[in-house]
Amino acid sequence: MIEVKDYLPAKYLDSLEKRDEVESQVSSVVRDLGQRSLVKRNKSRLVFSLFLLAIFFIGLFSALALLYSNQDNRQQASSTCDPASPHYDPSCLTPTATPANSNTDRPKTEAACASQGFWINNLCYLFWETLPGGTHMVVPPAASGRTYSTLMPTSQALLLQGSTPSTSTPTSAPSISLAPSSTVVYDFSINGRCDSPFYMTGGKCVPNQRDPAWDSRWINATGCGAMQTLYYALKKDPNLDVNAFLREHYDSYLKANVSANTYTVSNLDILRDLGYNTEPYRGVIAYHGEKLTEDGSTIFIGALFDDINHFASISQVTNNDDGTTTLNMVDSYFKADKCVSMIGEPNTYRCYNDKGEKVASLNMENASVYVVSNNEI
Repeated sequence: MIEVKDYLPAKYLDSLEKRDEVESQVSSVVRDLGQRSLVKRNKSRLVFSLFLLAIFFIGLFSALALLYSNQDNRQQASSTCDPASPHYDPSCLTPTATPANSNTDRPKTEAACASQGFWINNLCYLFWETLPGGTHMVVPPAASGRTYSTLMPTSQALLLQGSTPSTSTPTSAPSISLAPSSTVVYDFSINGRCDSPFYMTGGKCVPNQRDPAWDSRWINATGCGAMQTLYYALKKDPNLDVNAFLREHYDSYLKANVSANTYTVSNLDILRDLGYNTEPYRGVIAYHGEKLTEDGSTIFIGALFDDINHFASISQVTNNDDGTTTLNMVDSYFKADKCVSMIGEPNTYRCYNDKGEKVASLNMENASVYVVSNNEI
């Protein structure tokens, strides 16, 4: 093949060869720069990937640490060494003294003690025996309704025992009763008896949900629905066996002994079984509620108290001259005696106890509201 450069003069051939050499050098430099750029990009991507991976693991370890911290906090919050608290932890009890009747023929091993008492500090404390210091008693399974013996604050144990503490094993276990004794009559008047685990407010004797005498974490924490139906039941029968009523209608909750809310429909079913009529109400209580309670009817509500789902009842609604509305309450948890609406905000209330102290805020905007008739609170 004939090429043009074969006919060029020598001086042009020399220039052409130099041009080819330069082009070859430029191509070499370009290739070298491209390879270096590729390596640099790959290194940048690798460094960035490693950085993201490090951030991921740091976040993962931080989340796990926070999770374990929250679990520890919840565990600490769920138990306490305060005997007056429903969440007291019996492991906090460390008797340092020897009981006066330590020479009693008591079991010598933990296994043998299981059927006769409670084993603590290498000693078997017998049923209904008071621990040194007098703060706690040993309660047998038959009395507590559990499958094992327990330690309870003395005042709480006495409610189950029904007598003064004894330092010896009784011949037979006492009957179980959280209800008042037969000599106590709940007449629900300001002059009537209203003993633990109830409290008097506004002339009404109301179940005190937080009272440790219930010996139930479920009641203390989320048993507000049960406390409301119990209140209505006691209006029908002031001498009602409280313990039997709770076991009949809420046995599964009591046995689980965990925080679990009851259902509105279940509580309403119980009210109907007691002979009450229940009708849903979808109006604004602050506007029309006064007429609902004029005939002695009451209002059963499931609403937000301090952003907590809570059951309570309203015994009377009063429209005030200043444009506010007052609700007379039957409340087992916050001990609210009256809730007063905010001016211009008919669904927002501030709740106060019978001493005038603010105890909660009430939001009725999305509340479940039922009119309960055929009785008077």
